[in-house]
Amino acid sequence: MLHELIFVLSGFPSDVFIPFPSDNPCTFSINPEFPLLHPAERESLNRLGHLGWIYAKLNMFSVKQGAYAQAMATALEATLEEYRRDILEMEQLVLDKTYDAGAGVVPISLLASSLGRWELLLPALLEFTCKFDACDYYGCKLLDLVLDEARTGNKDYRDVMHKVADRLHDVLYRQITSWMVYGNWTNDEFFITKSSSNSTMDSPAGWQRRYGLALEQIPKHIPLALAESVLFVGKAVATVNQMGNNPMPDTMKRDHLQLLLSLRQGQSRQYDPLRHVVQQIRRSTADWLFSCVLTGEHSLQCYLESFRHMFLLGYGDLASNFITACTEWRRRSLAKYPQDQHYKTTMIFRHQEFNALLAKASVGTEAEDQMDGYGVEIMQNNDDTSGSLFSRLLLVDLSCTLRYDMRWPIDLFLSKEDLQCYSDLWTFMTGLRNVQMSLSDLWISLRHGPSSHEARAICRLRSYMLFWVDTLWNHIQSNVINPHYQRLIQTMTGAKRHSTSKLPDFEDLQAAHTQYLRNIMQGCLILTKDTAQIMYKALRMCQKFCAFVQELCHQEDWQRTKRRKTERTASDIVNEWAQPYESSENAHLEQIIKTEKEFTFMTDRFFTLVSDAPQEIKANGSLDILLLQLDYNKWFSDNRIKSL
Repeated sequence: MLHELIFVLSGFPSDVFIPFPSDNPCTFSINPEFPLLHPAERESLNRLGHLGWIYAKLNMFSVKQGAYAQAMATALEATLEEYRRDILEMEQLVLDKTYDAGAGVVPISLLASSLGRWELLLPALLEFTCKFDACDYYGCKLLDLVLDEARTGNKDYRDVMHKVADRLHDVLYRQITSWMVYGNWTNDEFFITKSSSNSTMDSPAGWQRRYGLALEQIPKHIPLALAESVLFVGKAVATVNQMGNNPMPDTMKRDHLQLLLSLRQGQSRQYDPLRHVVQQIRRSTADWLFSCVLTGEHSLQCYLESFRHMFLLGYGDLASNFITACTEWRRRSLAKYPQDQHYKTTMIFRHQEFNALLAKASVGTEAEDQMDGYGVEIMQNNDDTSGSLFSRLLLVDLSCTLRYDMRWPIDLFLSKEDLQCYSDLWTFMTGLRNVQMSLSDLWISLRHGPSSHEARAICRLRSYMLFWVDTLWNHIQSNVINPHYQRLIQTMTGAKRHSTSKLPDFEDLQAAHTQYLRNIMQGCLILTKDTAQIMYKALRMCQKFCAFVQELCHQEDWQRTKRRKTERTASDIVNEWAQPYESSENAHLEQIIKTEKEFTFMTDRFFTLVSDAPQEIKANGSLDILLLQLDYNKWFSDNRIKSL
């Protein structure tokens, strides 16, 4: 009987302990036909038989393929090995008569007590394996399941889960080491994913898209910022290895390797050591990239200067040529493609035609040889960015923006969010410049116009609009973009460091550039929703006014009144302009007056919003200067006092 008991505790059935029930067994139980057993003895033996059943299930636990699943199985196997040693020890004690209570009798209660810890531990482990088979956890995400299971009051089970977690962390650290030191991507069990697109793999400019984060695979105890740092270092190393012209020094690799190997010597479950090591490696890698890769024609200053000229309209002649070309293209496009025509082929042709305008506009300008990587595109209606509000100010009927195809090595420094900020600024600046040019070009149509109340109202409103737009444009270029750009360049070159000659590190430069973009966007007032909307409405009103005047200038009645039959003296002109006009003189005069009132209301509202802006925005945007320039004759402030 004792032999049968030892046998079943090892996971093997016999004639005495059989699988029960026979159709769908869930335990090892004493054969119902076995005689001479007291019900209490039968119950105790069945408990021990069930323990053997659980062990057999754990021993047959077949894991899925994968490094993490194998590591988990190895840790569980070590626990089962402890169980087997306890069975062998119990068998030895039985054979040595240590458990003999007399007359060769071994109490079942004594055997059960020697295996007491396993009666709680093995069922918990079996339940854990069932959760593993039933859940969707895969790869390094298994750490979440194991660490959640470790939060228990069962000390033995908690210790086993910690051992499993240590095994899984060992696999994770091996993957992180291979990725951050050598740039080797292992498999899809890692929280770093690899693109399967051949075009992306073959393009040096596609390294940002070649690798990415599998957000669903990142363990909960690893913050997203830490995972992004791991991704950054590995991508940089992998791309440097692919380029081959400037490999990372072996000494740096050895230092990084030693830092990562030190994690395996401590508590794997602690987050702080991992964070400290990853940050140290990222800083070291970033500094090396800044000093050895982002140099010469690929220096940060060259890229930033190019972005300053292209996205922020530093190339004034290019911007003017492009806006003029867009105006003409829009006129031809509307005649060629009706607005309700949205066939796929039609849209492709329109995209191609529009993108070619930028290259044509650059001919004969300073930007002619600086267009590599830049392209304009028509945005789809579902595009939703912070700059989409102003994206229709250029083409009116379509949204458009300027894109830059990030290439090695500037994509080490810039993020997609940075490029989106540049694109948003371009849509705003281009729209503002387009309105400014449209108002200026009205003079060509108005200079030989009639001398009437209607013409005077148009000229007055145009002058008012142009003053507001000119002031805003000049302020942004002179008091916002230029000072912040010069400050950024000084930071890049280390010209202004606090009592030290050491150059700023890579991450400080990234932070300075991010702040630079934020300061400019605050200075342009496009981050404040109310101010951005009132600016957009005012600019759209200017566009509608220009379209109205252009249409009016082509009417026959307006053309007829241009011909003057008699010469007028200066006194006649002054008297005529000094006379009050009546709304009945012209059918369009009432509409012009209404537009003037609406525009006055919008600019007053704009002045109020800027005056009440937070101090940070006022400082970054030099808004006090803008307010002084707008209110040089106390027009806005007097109106504001009257309204109060």
